[in-house]
Amino acid sequence: MKRYFLVIDQGTSSCRTVLFDINCHIIAVNQIHIRNYMPQDLWAEQNPEDIWAKQLESMKKIMEENGIIAKDIISIGITNQRETTVAWDKRTGQAITNAIVWSDKRTNLYCETLAKQYGHDWMMDRSGLNFNAYFSASKMRWILDHIPQANILLAEGNLCIGTIDSYLLFRLTKGKSFCTDVSNASRTSLMNIHTGKWDDSLLSLFAIPSSILPEIRPNIDNFGVVDALIFGSELPIRAMCGDQQSSLFGQACFSSGQAKSTYGTGAFILQHIGDKFRLPPKGLVTTIAWDIGNGLEYAIEGSIFNAGTMLDWLKYEMNLFESADQIDSICAMASEDQMLIMVPAFDGLGAPHWDPGARSLLIGFQLNTQKSDMVKSAIEGLVFQTKEILDLINQDSDMALKRLKVDGGISQSNFLLQSLSNVLDIEIIRSKSHECTAMGIAYMLWIDDHQGDLADLSHQLRGKEVFIPNEKQDFQLQKWRKYLEAVEKSKSWIS
Repeated sequence: MKRYFLVIDQGTSSCRTVLFDINCHIIAVNQIHIRNYMPQDLWAEQNPEDIWAKQLESMKKIMEENGIIAKDIISIGITNQRETTVAWDKRTGQAITNAIVWSDKRTNLYCETLAKQYGHDWMMDRSGLNFNAYFSASKMRWILDHIPQANILLAEGNLCIGTIDSYLLFRLTKGKSFCTDVSNASRTSLMNIHTGKWDDSLLSLFAIPSSILPEIRPNIDNFGVVDALIFGSELPIRAMCGDQQSSLFGQACFSSGQAKSTYGTGAFILQHIGDKFRLPPKGLVTTIAWDIGNGLEYAIEGSIFNAGTMLDWLKYEMNLFESADQIDSICAMASEDQMLIMVPAFDGLGAPHWDPGARSLLIGFQLNTQKSDMVKSAIEGLVFQTKEILDLINQDSDMALKRLKVDGGISQSNFLLQSLSNVLDIEIIRSKSHECTAMGIAYMLWIDDHQGDLADLSHQLRGKEVFIPNEKQDFQLQKWRKYLEAVEKSKSWIS
């Protein structure tokens, strides 16, 4: 009898389910796209009921298409877009308003006001984060301030609020489990980075009662069981992890100093720093990497808000290409000597600038500038944003980073990875698996099922492709300096 792990991978643009065999080999992937709403400038929303319905549909489809019943599943794990915030009725599980997506910036002014009153160092010491609309606490506060039903439910003791993982868990268990894990909780600005518990001073600051928040647990734990009515019998849920930390785990960055970058809707660079908290370099944050039963482990993170969104704009709005697999051939046609610079900042700059008022900039046009030059400059802009973050990480480390592991949809571009290697002057390692985020959860389920540890995972790790520096970078370094000038010009465009 074959046995399987089932991984829910709920991202910004899709509800996905990945089926693994008992050795963490991928058997099948099912993906259903979800709609994003922008009801006004700076806002980004999703319908939680749509997320739930499509995630459930994805799970059922992958089981039906592969002839699998509930009794064939060893356990289920959840990985998810992290800071996106949902509020729902404890009695029914029904969401009371749209989810506020991680990229939403409606609470910019609120966060700026808190930063002036308390200072980023105050927040950093407690949570590892800065004051920013990116994180969940200000989104929760906005819901409590603007959604009347939230306060009605709060008064009745029937309000639940949390990140996507806790919402999906609640729905899967028919309300029997209201939990989150330390990696997701560390993205709320409400968890104490040292203890892994909700922090009274942070809860007080945002005026959020702990009674409406999920219980925080390690990444590998008994999170409850899927209700028997959903798949015909109960299924244990044994692992949960935020998508970027799960990708770090899936890329086998188990040792301090190892780093990865995921190029998806945004781009997220994380470096594992071990089991001791330390303050990050200025402009970056410290987050929980995971707790798989041996205590908290930490990572330094730099978040780039626009990666896949930038390519979507070039594709759908500018009509510069028809599919992402054309990017490499288009870049190959671009001029070698155009000083064309793009700063991707469609909804502000993330790390290390944290400027919500910045906007995208494309500068250096000439009469002979072509579409291929624009596509190439966009990819190079992503390379330069990565360099900004890695330069800070290297300055803060005793040993300069020698290699960077990469994954995510855009990482399939050889031009991107070769450019990264050339500009950063390091090895770039691309996993042959396209599912590193889901793989991280699968590894956690494997550890749980086998009662194993990280050393036991060595034989599970997959192949890789390596890119090494292959050309002098005099002109690229000139473009890098021009890029830094362009970043300054893009700042504070919107007040």
